Amino acid sequence: MIRLTGLLCMSAVLVLHAEPVAAEGNDKAHLPATRPSDISAPRPQPRLSGEYALMAAEVRLTDKQKTQLKTIVIEELDAETRMQAVNQEKLEKLQKDLADARKAKNIDAISNILQHIMRIKAAETKAKKAFAKRAMELLTPEQKDKWAGFVLYRLICKPLSRVRLTDDQKTTIRGLCDDAAVELGDDALKTSLKMVVAQKKLRDEIKAQVLTEVQRKSLGLRPTKPHRTPRAKPSRPVKPLRKPVKPVKQPRAKR
Repeated sequence: MIRLTGLLCMSAVLVLHAEPVAAEGNDKAHLPATRPSDISAPRPQPRLSGEYALMAAEVRLTDKQKTQLKTIVIEELDAETRMQAVNQEKLEKLQKDLADARKAKNIDAISNILQHIMRIKAAETKAKKAFAKRAMELLTPEQKDKWAGFVLYRLICKPLSRVRLTDDQKTTIRGLCDDAAVELGDDALKTSLKMVVAQKKLRDEIKAQVLTEVQRKSLGLRPTKPHRTPRAKPSRPVKPLRKPVKPVKQPRAKR
């Protein structure tokens, strides 16, 4: 009897302790499960790379300009991803159709398919240029001139890669390119006749004034000759023109 009473008391104590635990477990079951992936965190901004990284370094973008440029980069990457998702299947089908048309030697089909591919590529290029234009709008006029000078410098120095330019020569060429970009103004970053003429003028000036004779020979250029003024010939008195005198025919002697 005493043992039975003790067991009942112990069971009562266990029940009293078990009820809160069960209730607590039920409350946890109704709580929503939270995971780190469910929390919407702000998207990290990418690092500037490629042409945008060069721009940031050359024109010395401010922190605000860099933040704005990174936002443009994010939008550009998203747009490229969407366009590739849409165009990838189309391009794969067009490439297959193009191969079949070439095997069949169907000139009309080949022409139509190539035009379709070119339109898709042109749309992608147009979107890329639109983002590049937005990036250029972030720059001040001075920064635009600086960037245009760098673009000219890169174009001018590309054919001079075989020549080992000294640091002084590079500095001189960069200064000439910066001056040319300021003179060109809005045409400095455009493919126009003014840009082509400016590049030719810069190349001729660099070859004549900056490069040495050894560097010119390594580029296959003729050595520069000093400019000589032609000597003036002494003036001679002009003789009057005379008509040639015809010889008088003598009569033949009679035999």
